[in-house]
Formats: sequence, C-alpha cells, structure tokens
Amino acid sequence: MDSDWLNAILLWVLLAAAGFAIRAAVRLRRRLDRFERASRDRFEAFEKTLERLQWEVETAAGTCRRIERAIEALPTGAPPKPAMNLSRRFQALRLYRRGERPEQIAAALGVPVREIELLLKVHQIAVDA
Repeated sequence: MDSDWLNAILLWVLLAAAGFAIRAAVRLRRRLDRFERASRDRFEAFEKTLERLQWEVETAAGTCRRIERAIEALPTGAPPKPAMNLSRRFQALRLYRRGERPEQIAAALGVPVREIELLLKVHQIAVDA
C-alpha cells in the first residue's frame, strides 16, 4: 500500500512538472513570437530608411552632376589682374605729388583709373586725420 501512495505521489509530481514545462514552453513561444514581430517591424523600418537614403543620395548625385556641367559650361575669362602692390602705390603717390592727373597715373602704371582715384582718396583721408 505504501508503494501505491508513493507511485501516486510520484505520478502527480511528474504530471505537475510536465504541466509547468508545457506552460514554460508556451510562454517562451509567445515571447519568441513577439520578439520576431518586433524584429521584423524594425527591419522593415530600416529598409524604408535605407531606400529613402538611397533616393536622397541619388538625387544629390544628380544635382552635383548638373552643377558640374553648369560650371564646365561657364565661359572662362581672363584671370583677374593682381592688386596694386606697395611699390606701385608709392609710384602713384609720387606721380600725384608731382602734379600728374589720375588718368595719367593710371596710364603710366597700367592700373584702372578708379583704383588710382580710390588710392588718392584713402591717402587724403589718412593725411587729414
């Protein structure tokens, strides 16, 4: 009789352990399903972001190509003349002190008349100060 009780208790313990194992397996499967759905959603969001970024890169590349073609199509003019160096400034002021007109100074030094006029105005302001 004692062995019947022990067998019955052992059977109930085994059934309870099997029930807990099944319950744990079901809970684990649900968690895995939730994790899989969340991972799939994140992956789809990453794919959409990647597609959008690829489109933006292609658009930017097209814009760069258009700008490059526009730059290549621009006419290339003569390089700008260098600004008046210090010795030319002194020469211009020396010629002005001798009584030369700005047009004559500009012609002698090969500089635009407006540049000579500006130099003389700045010099006059500095002298007056």
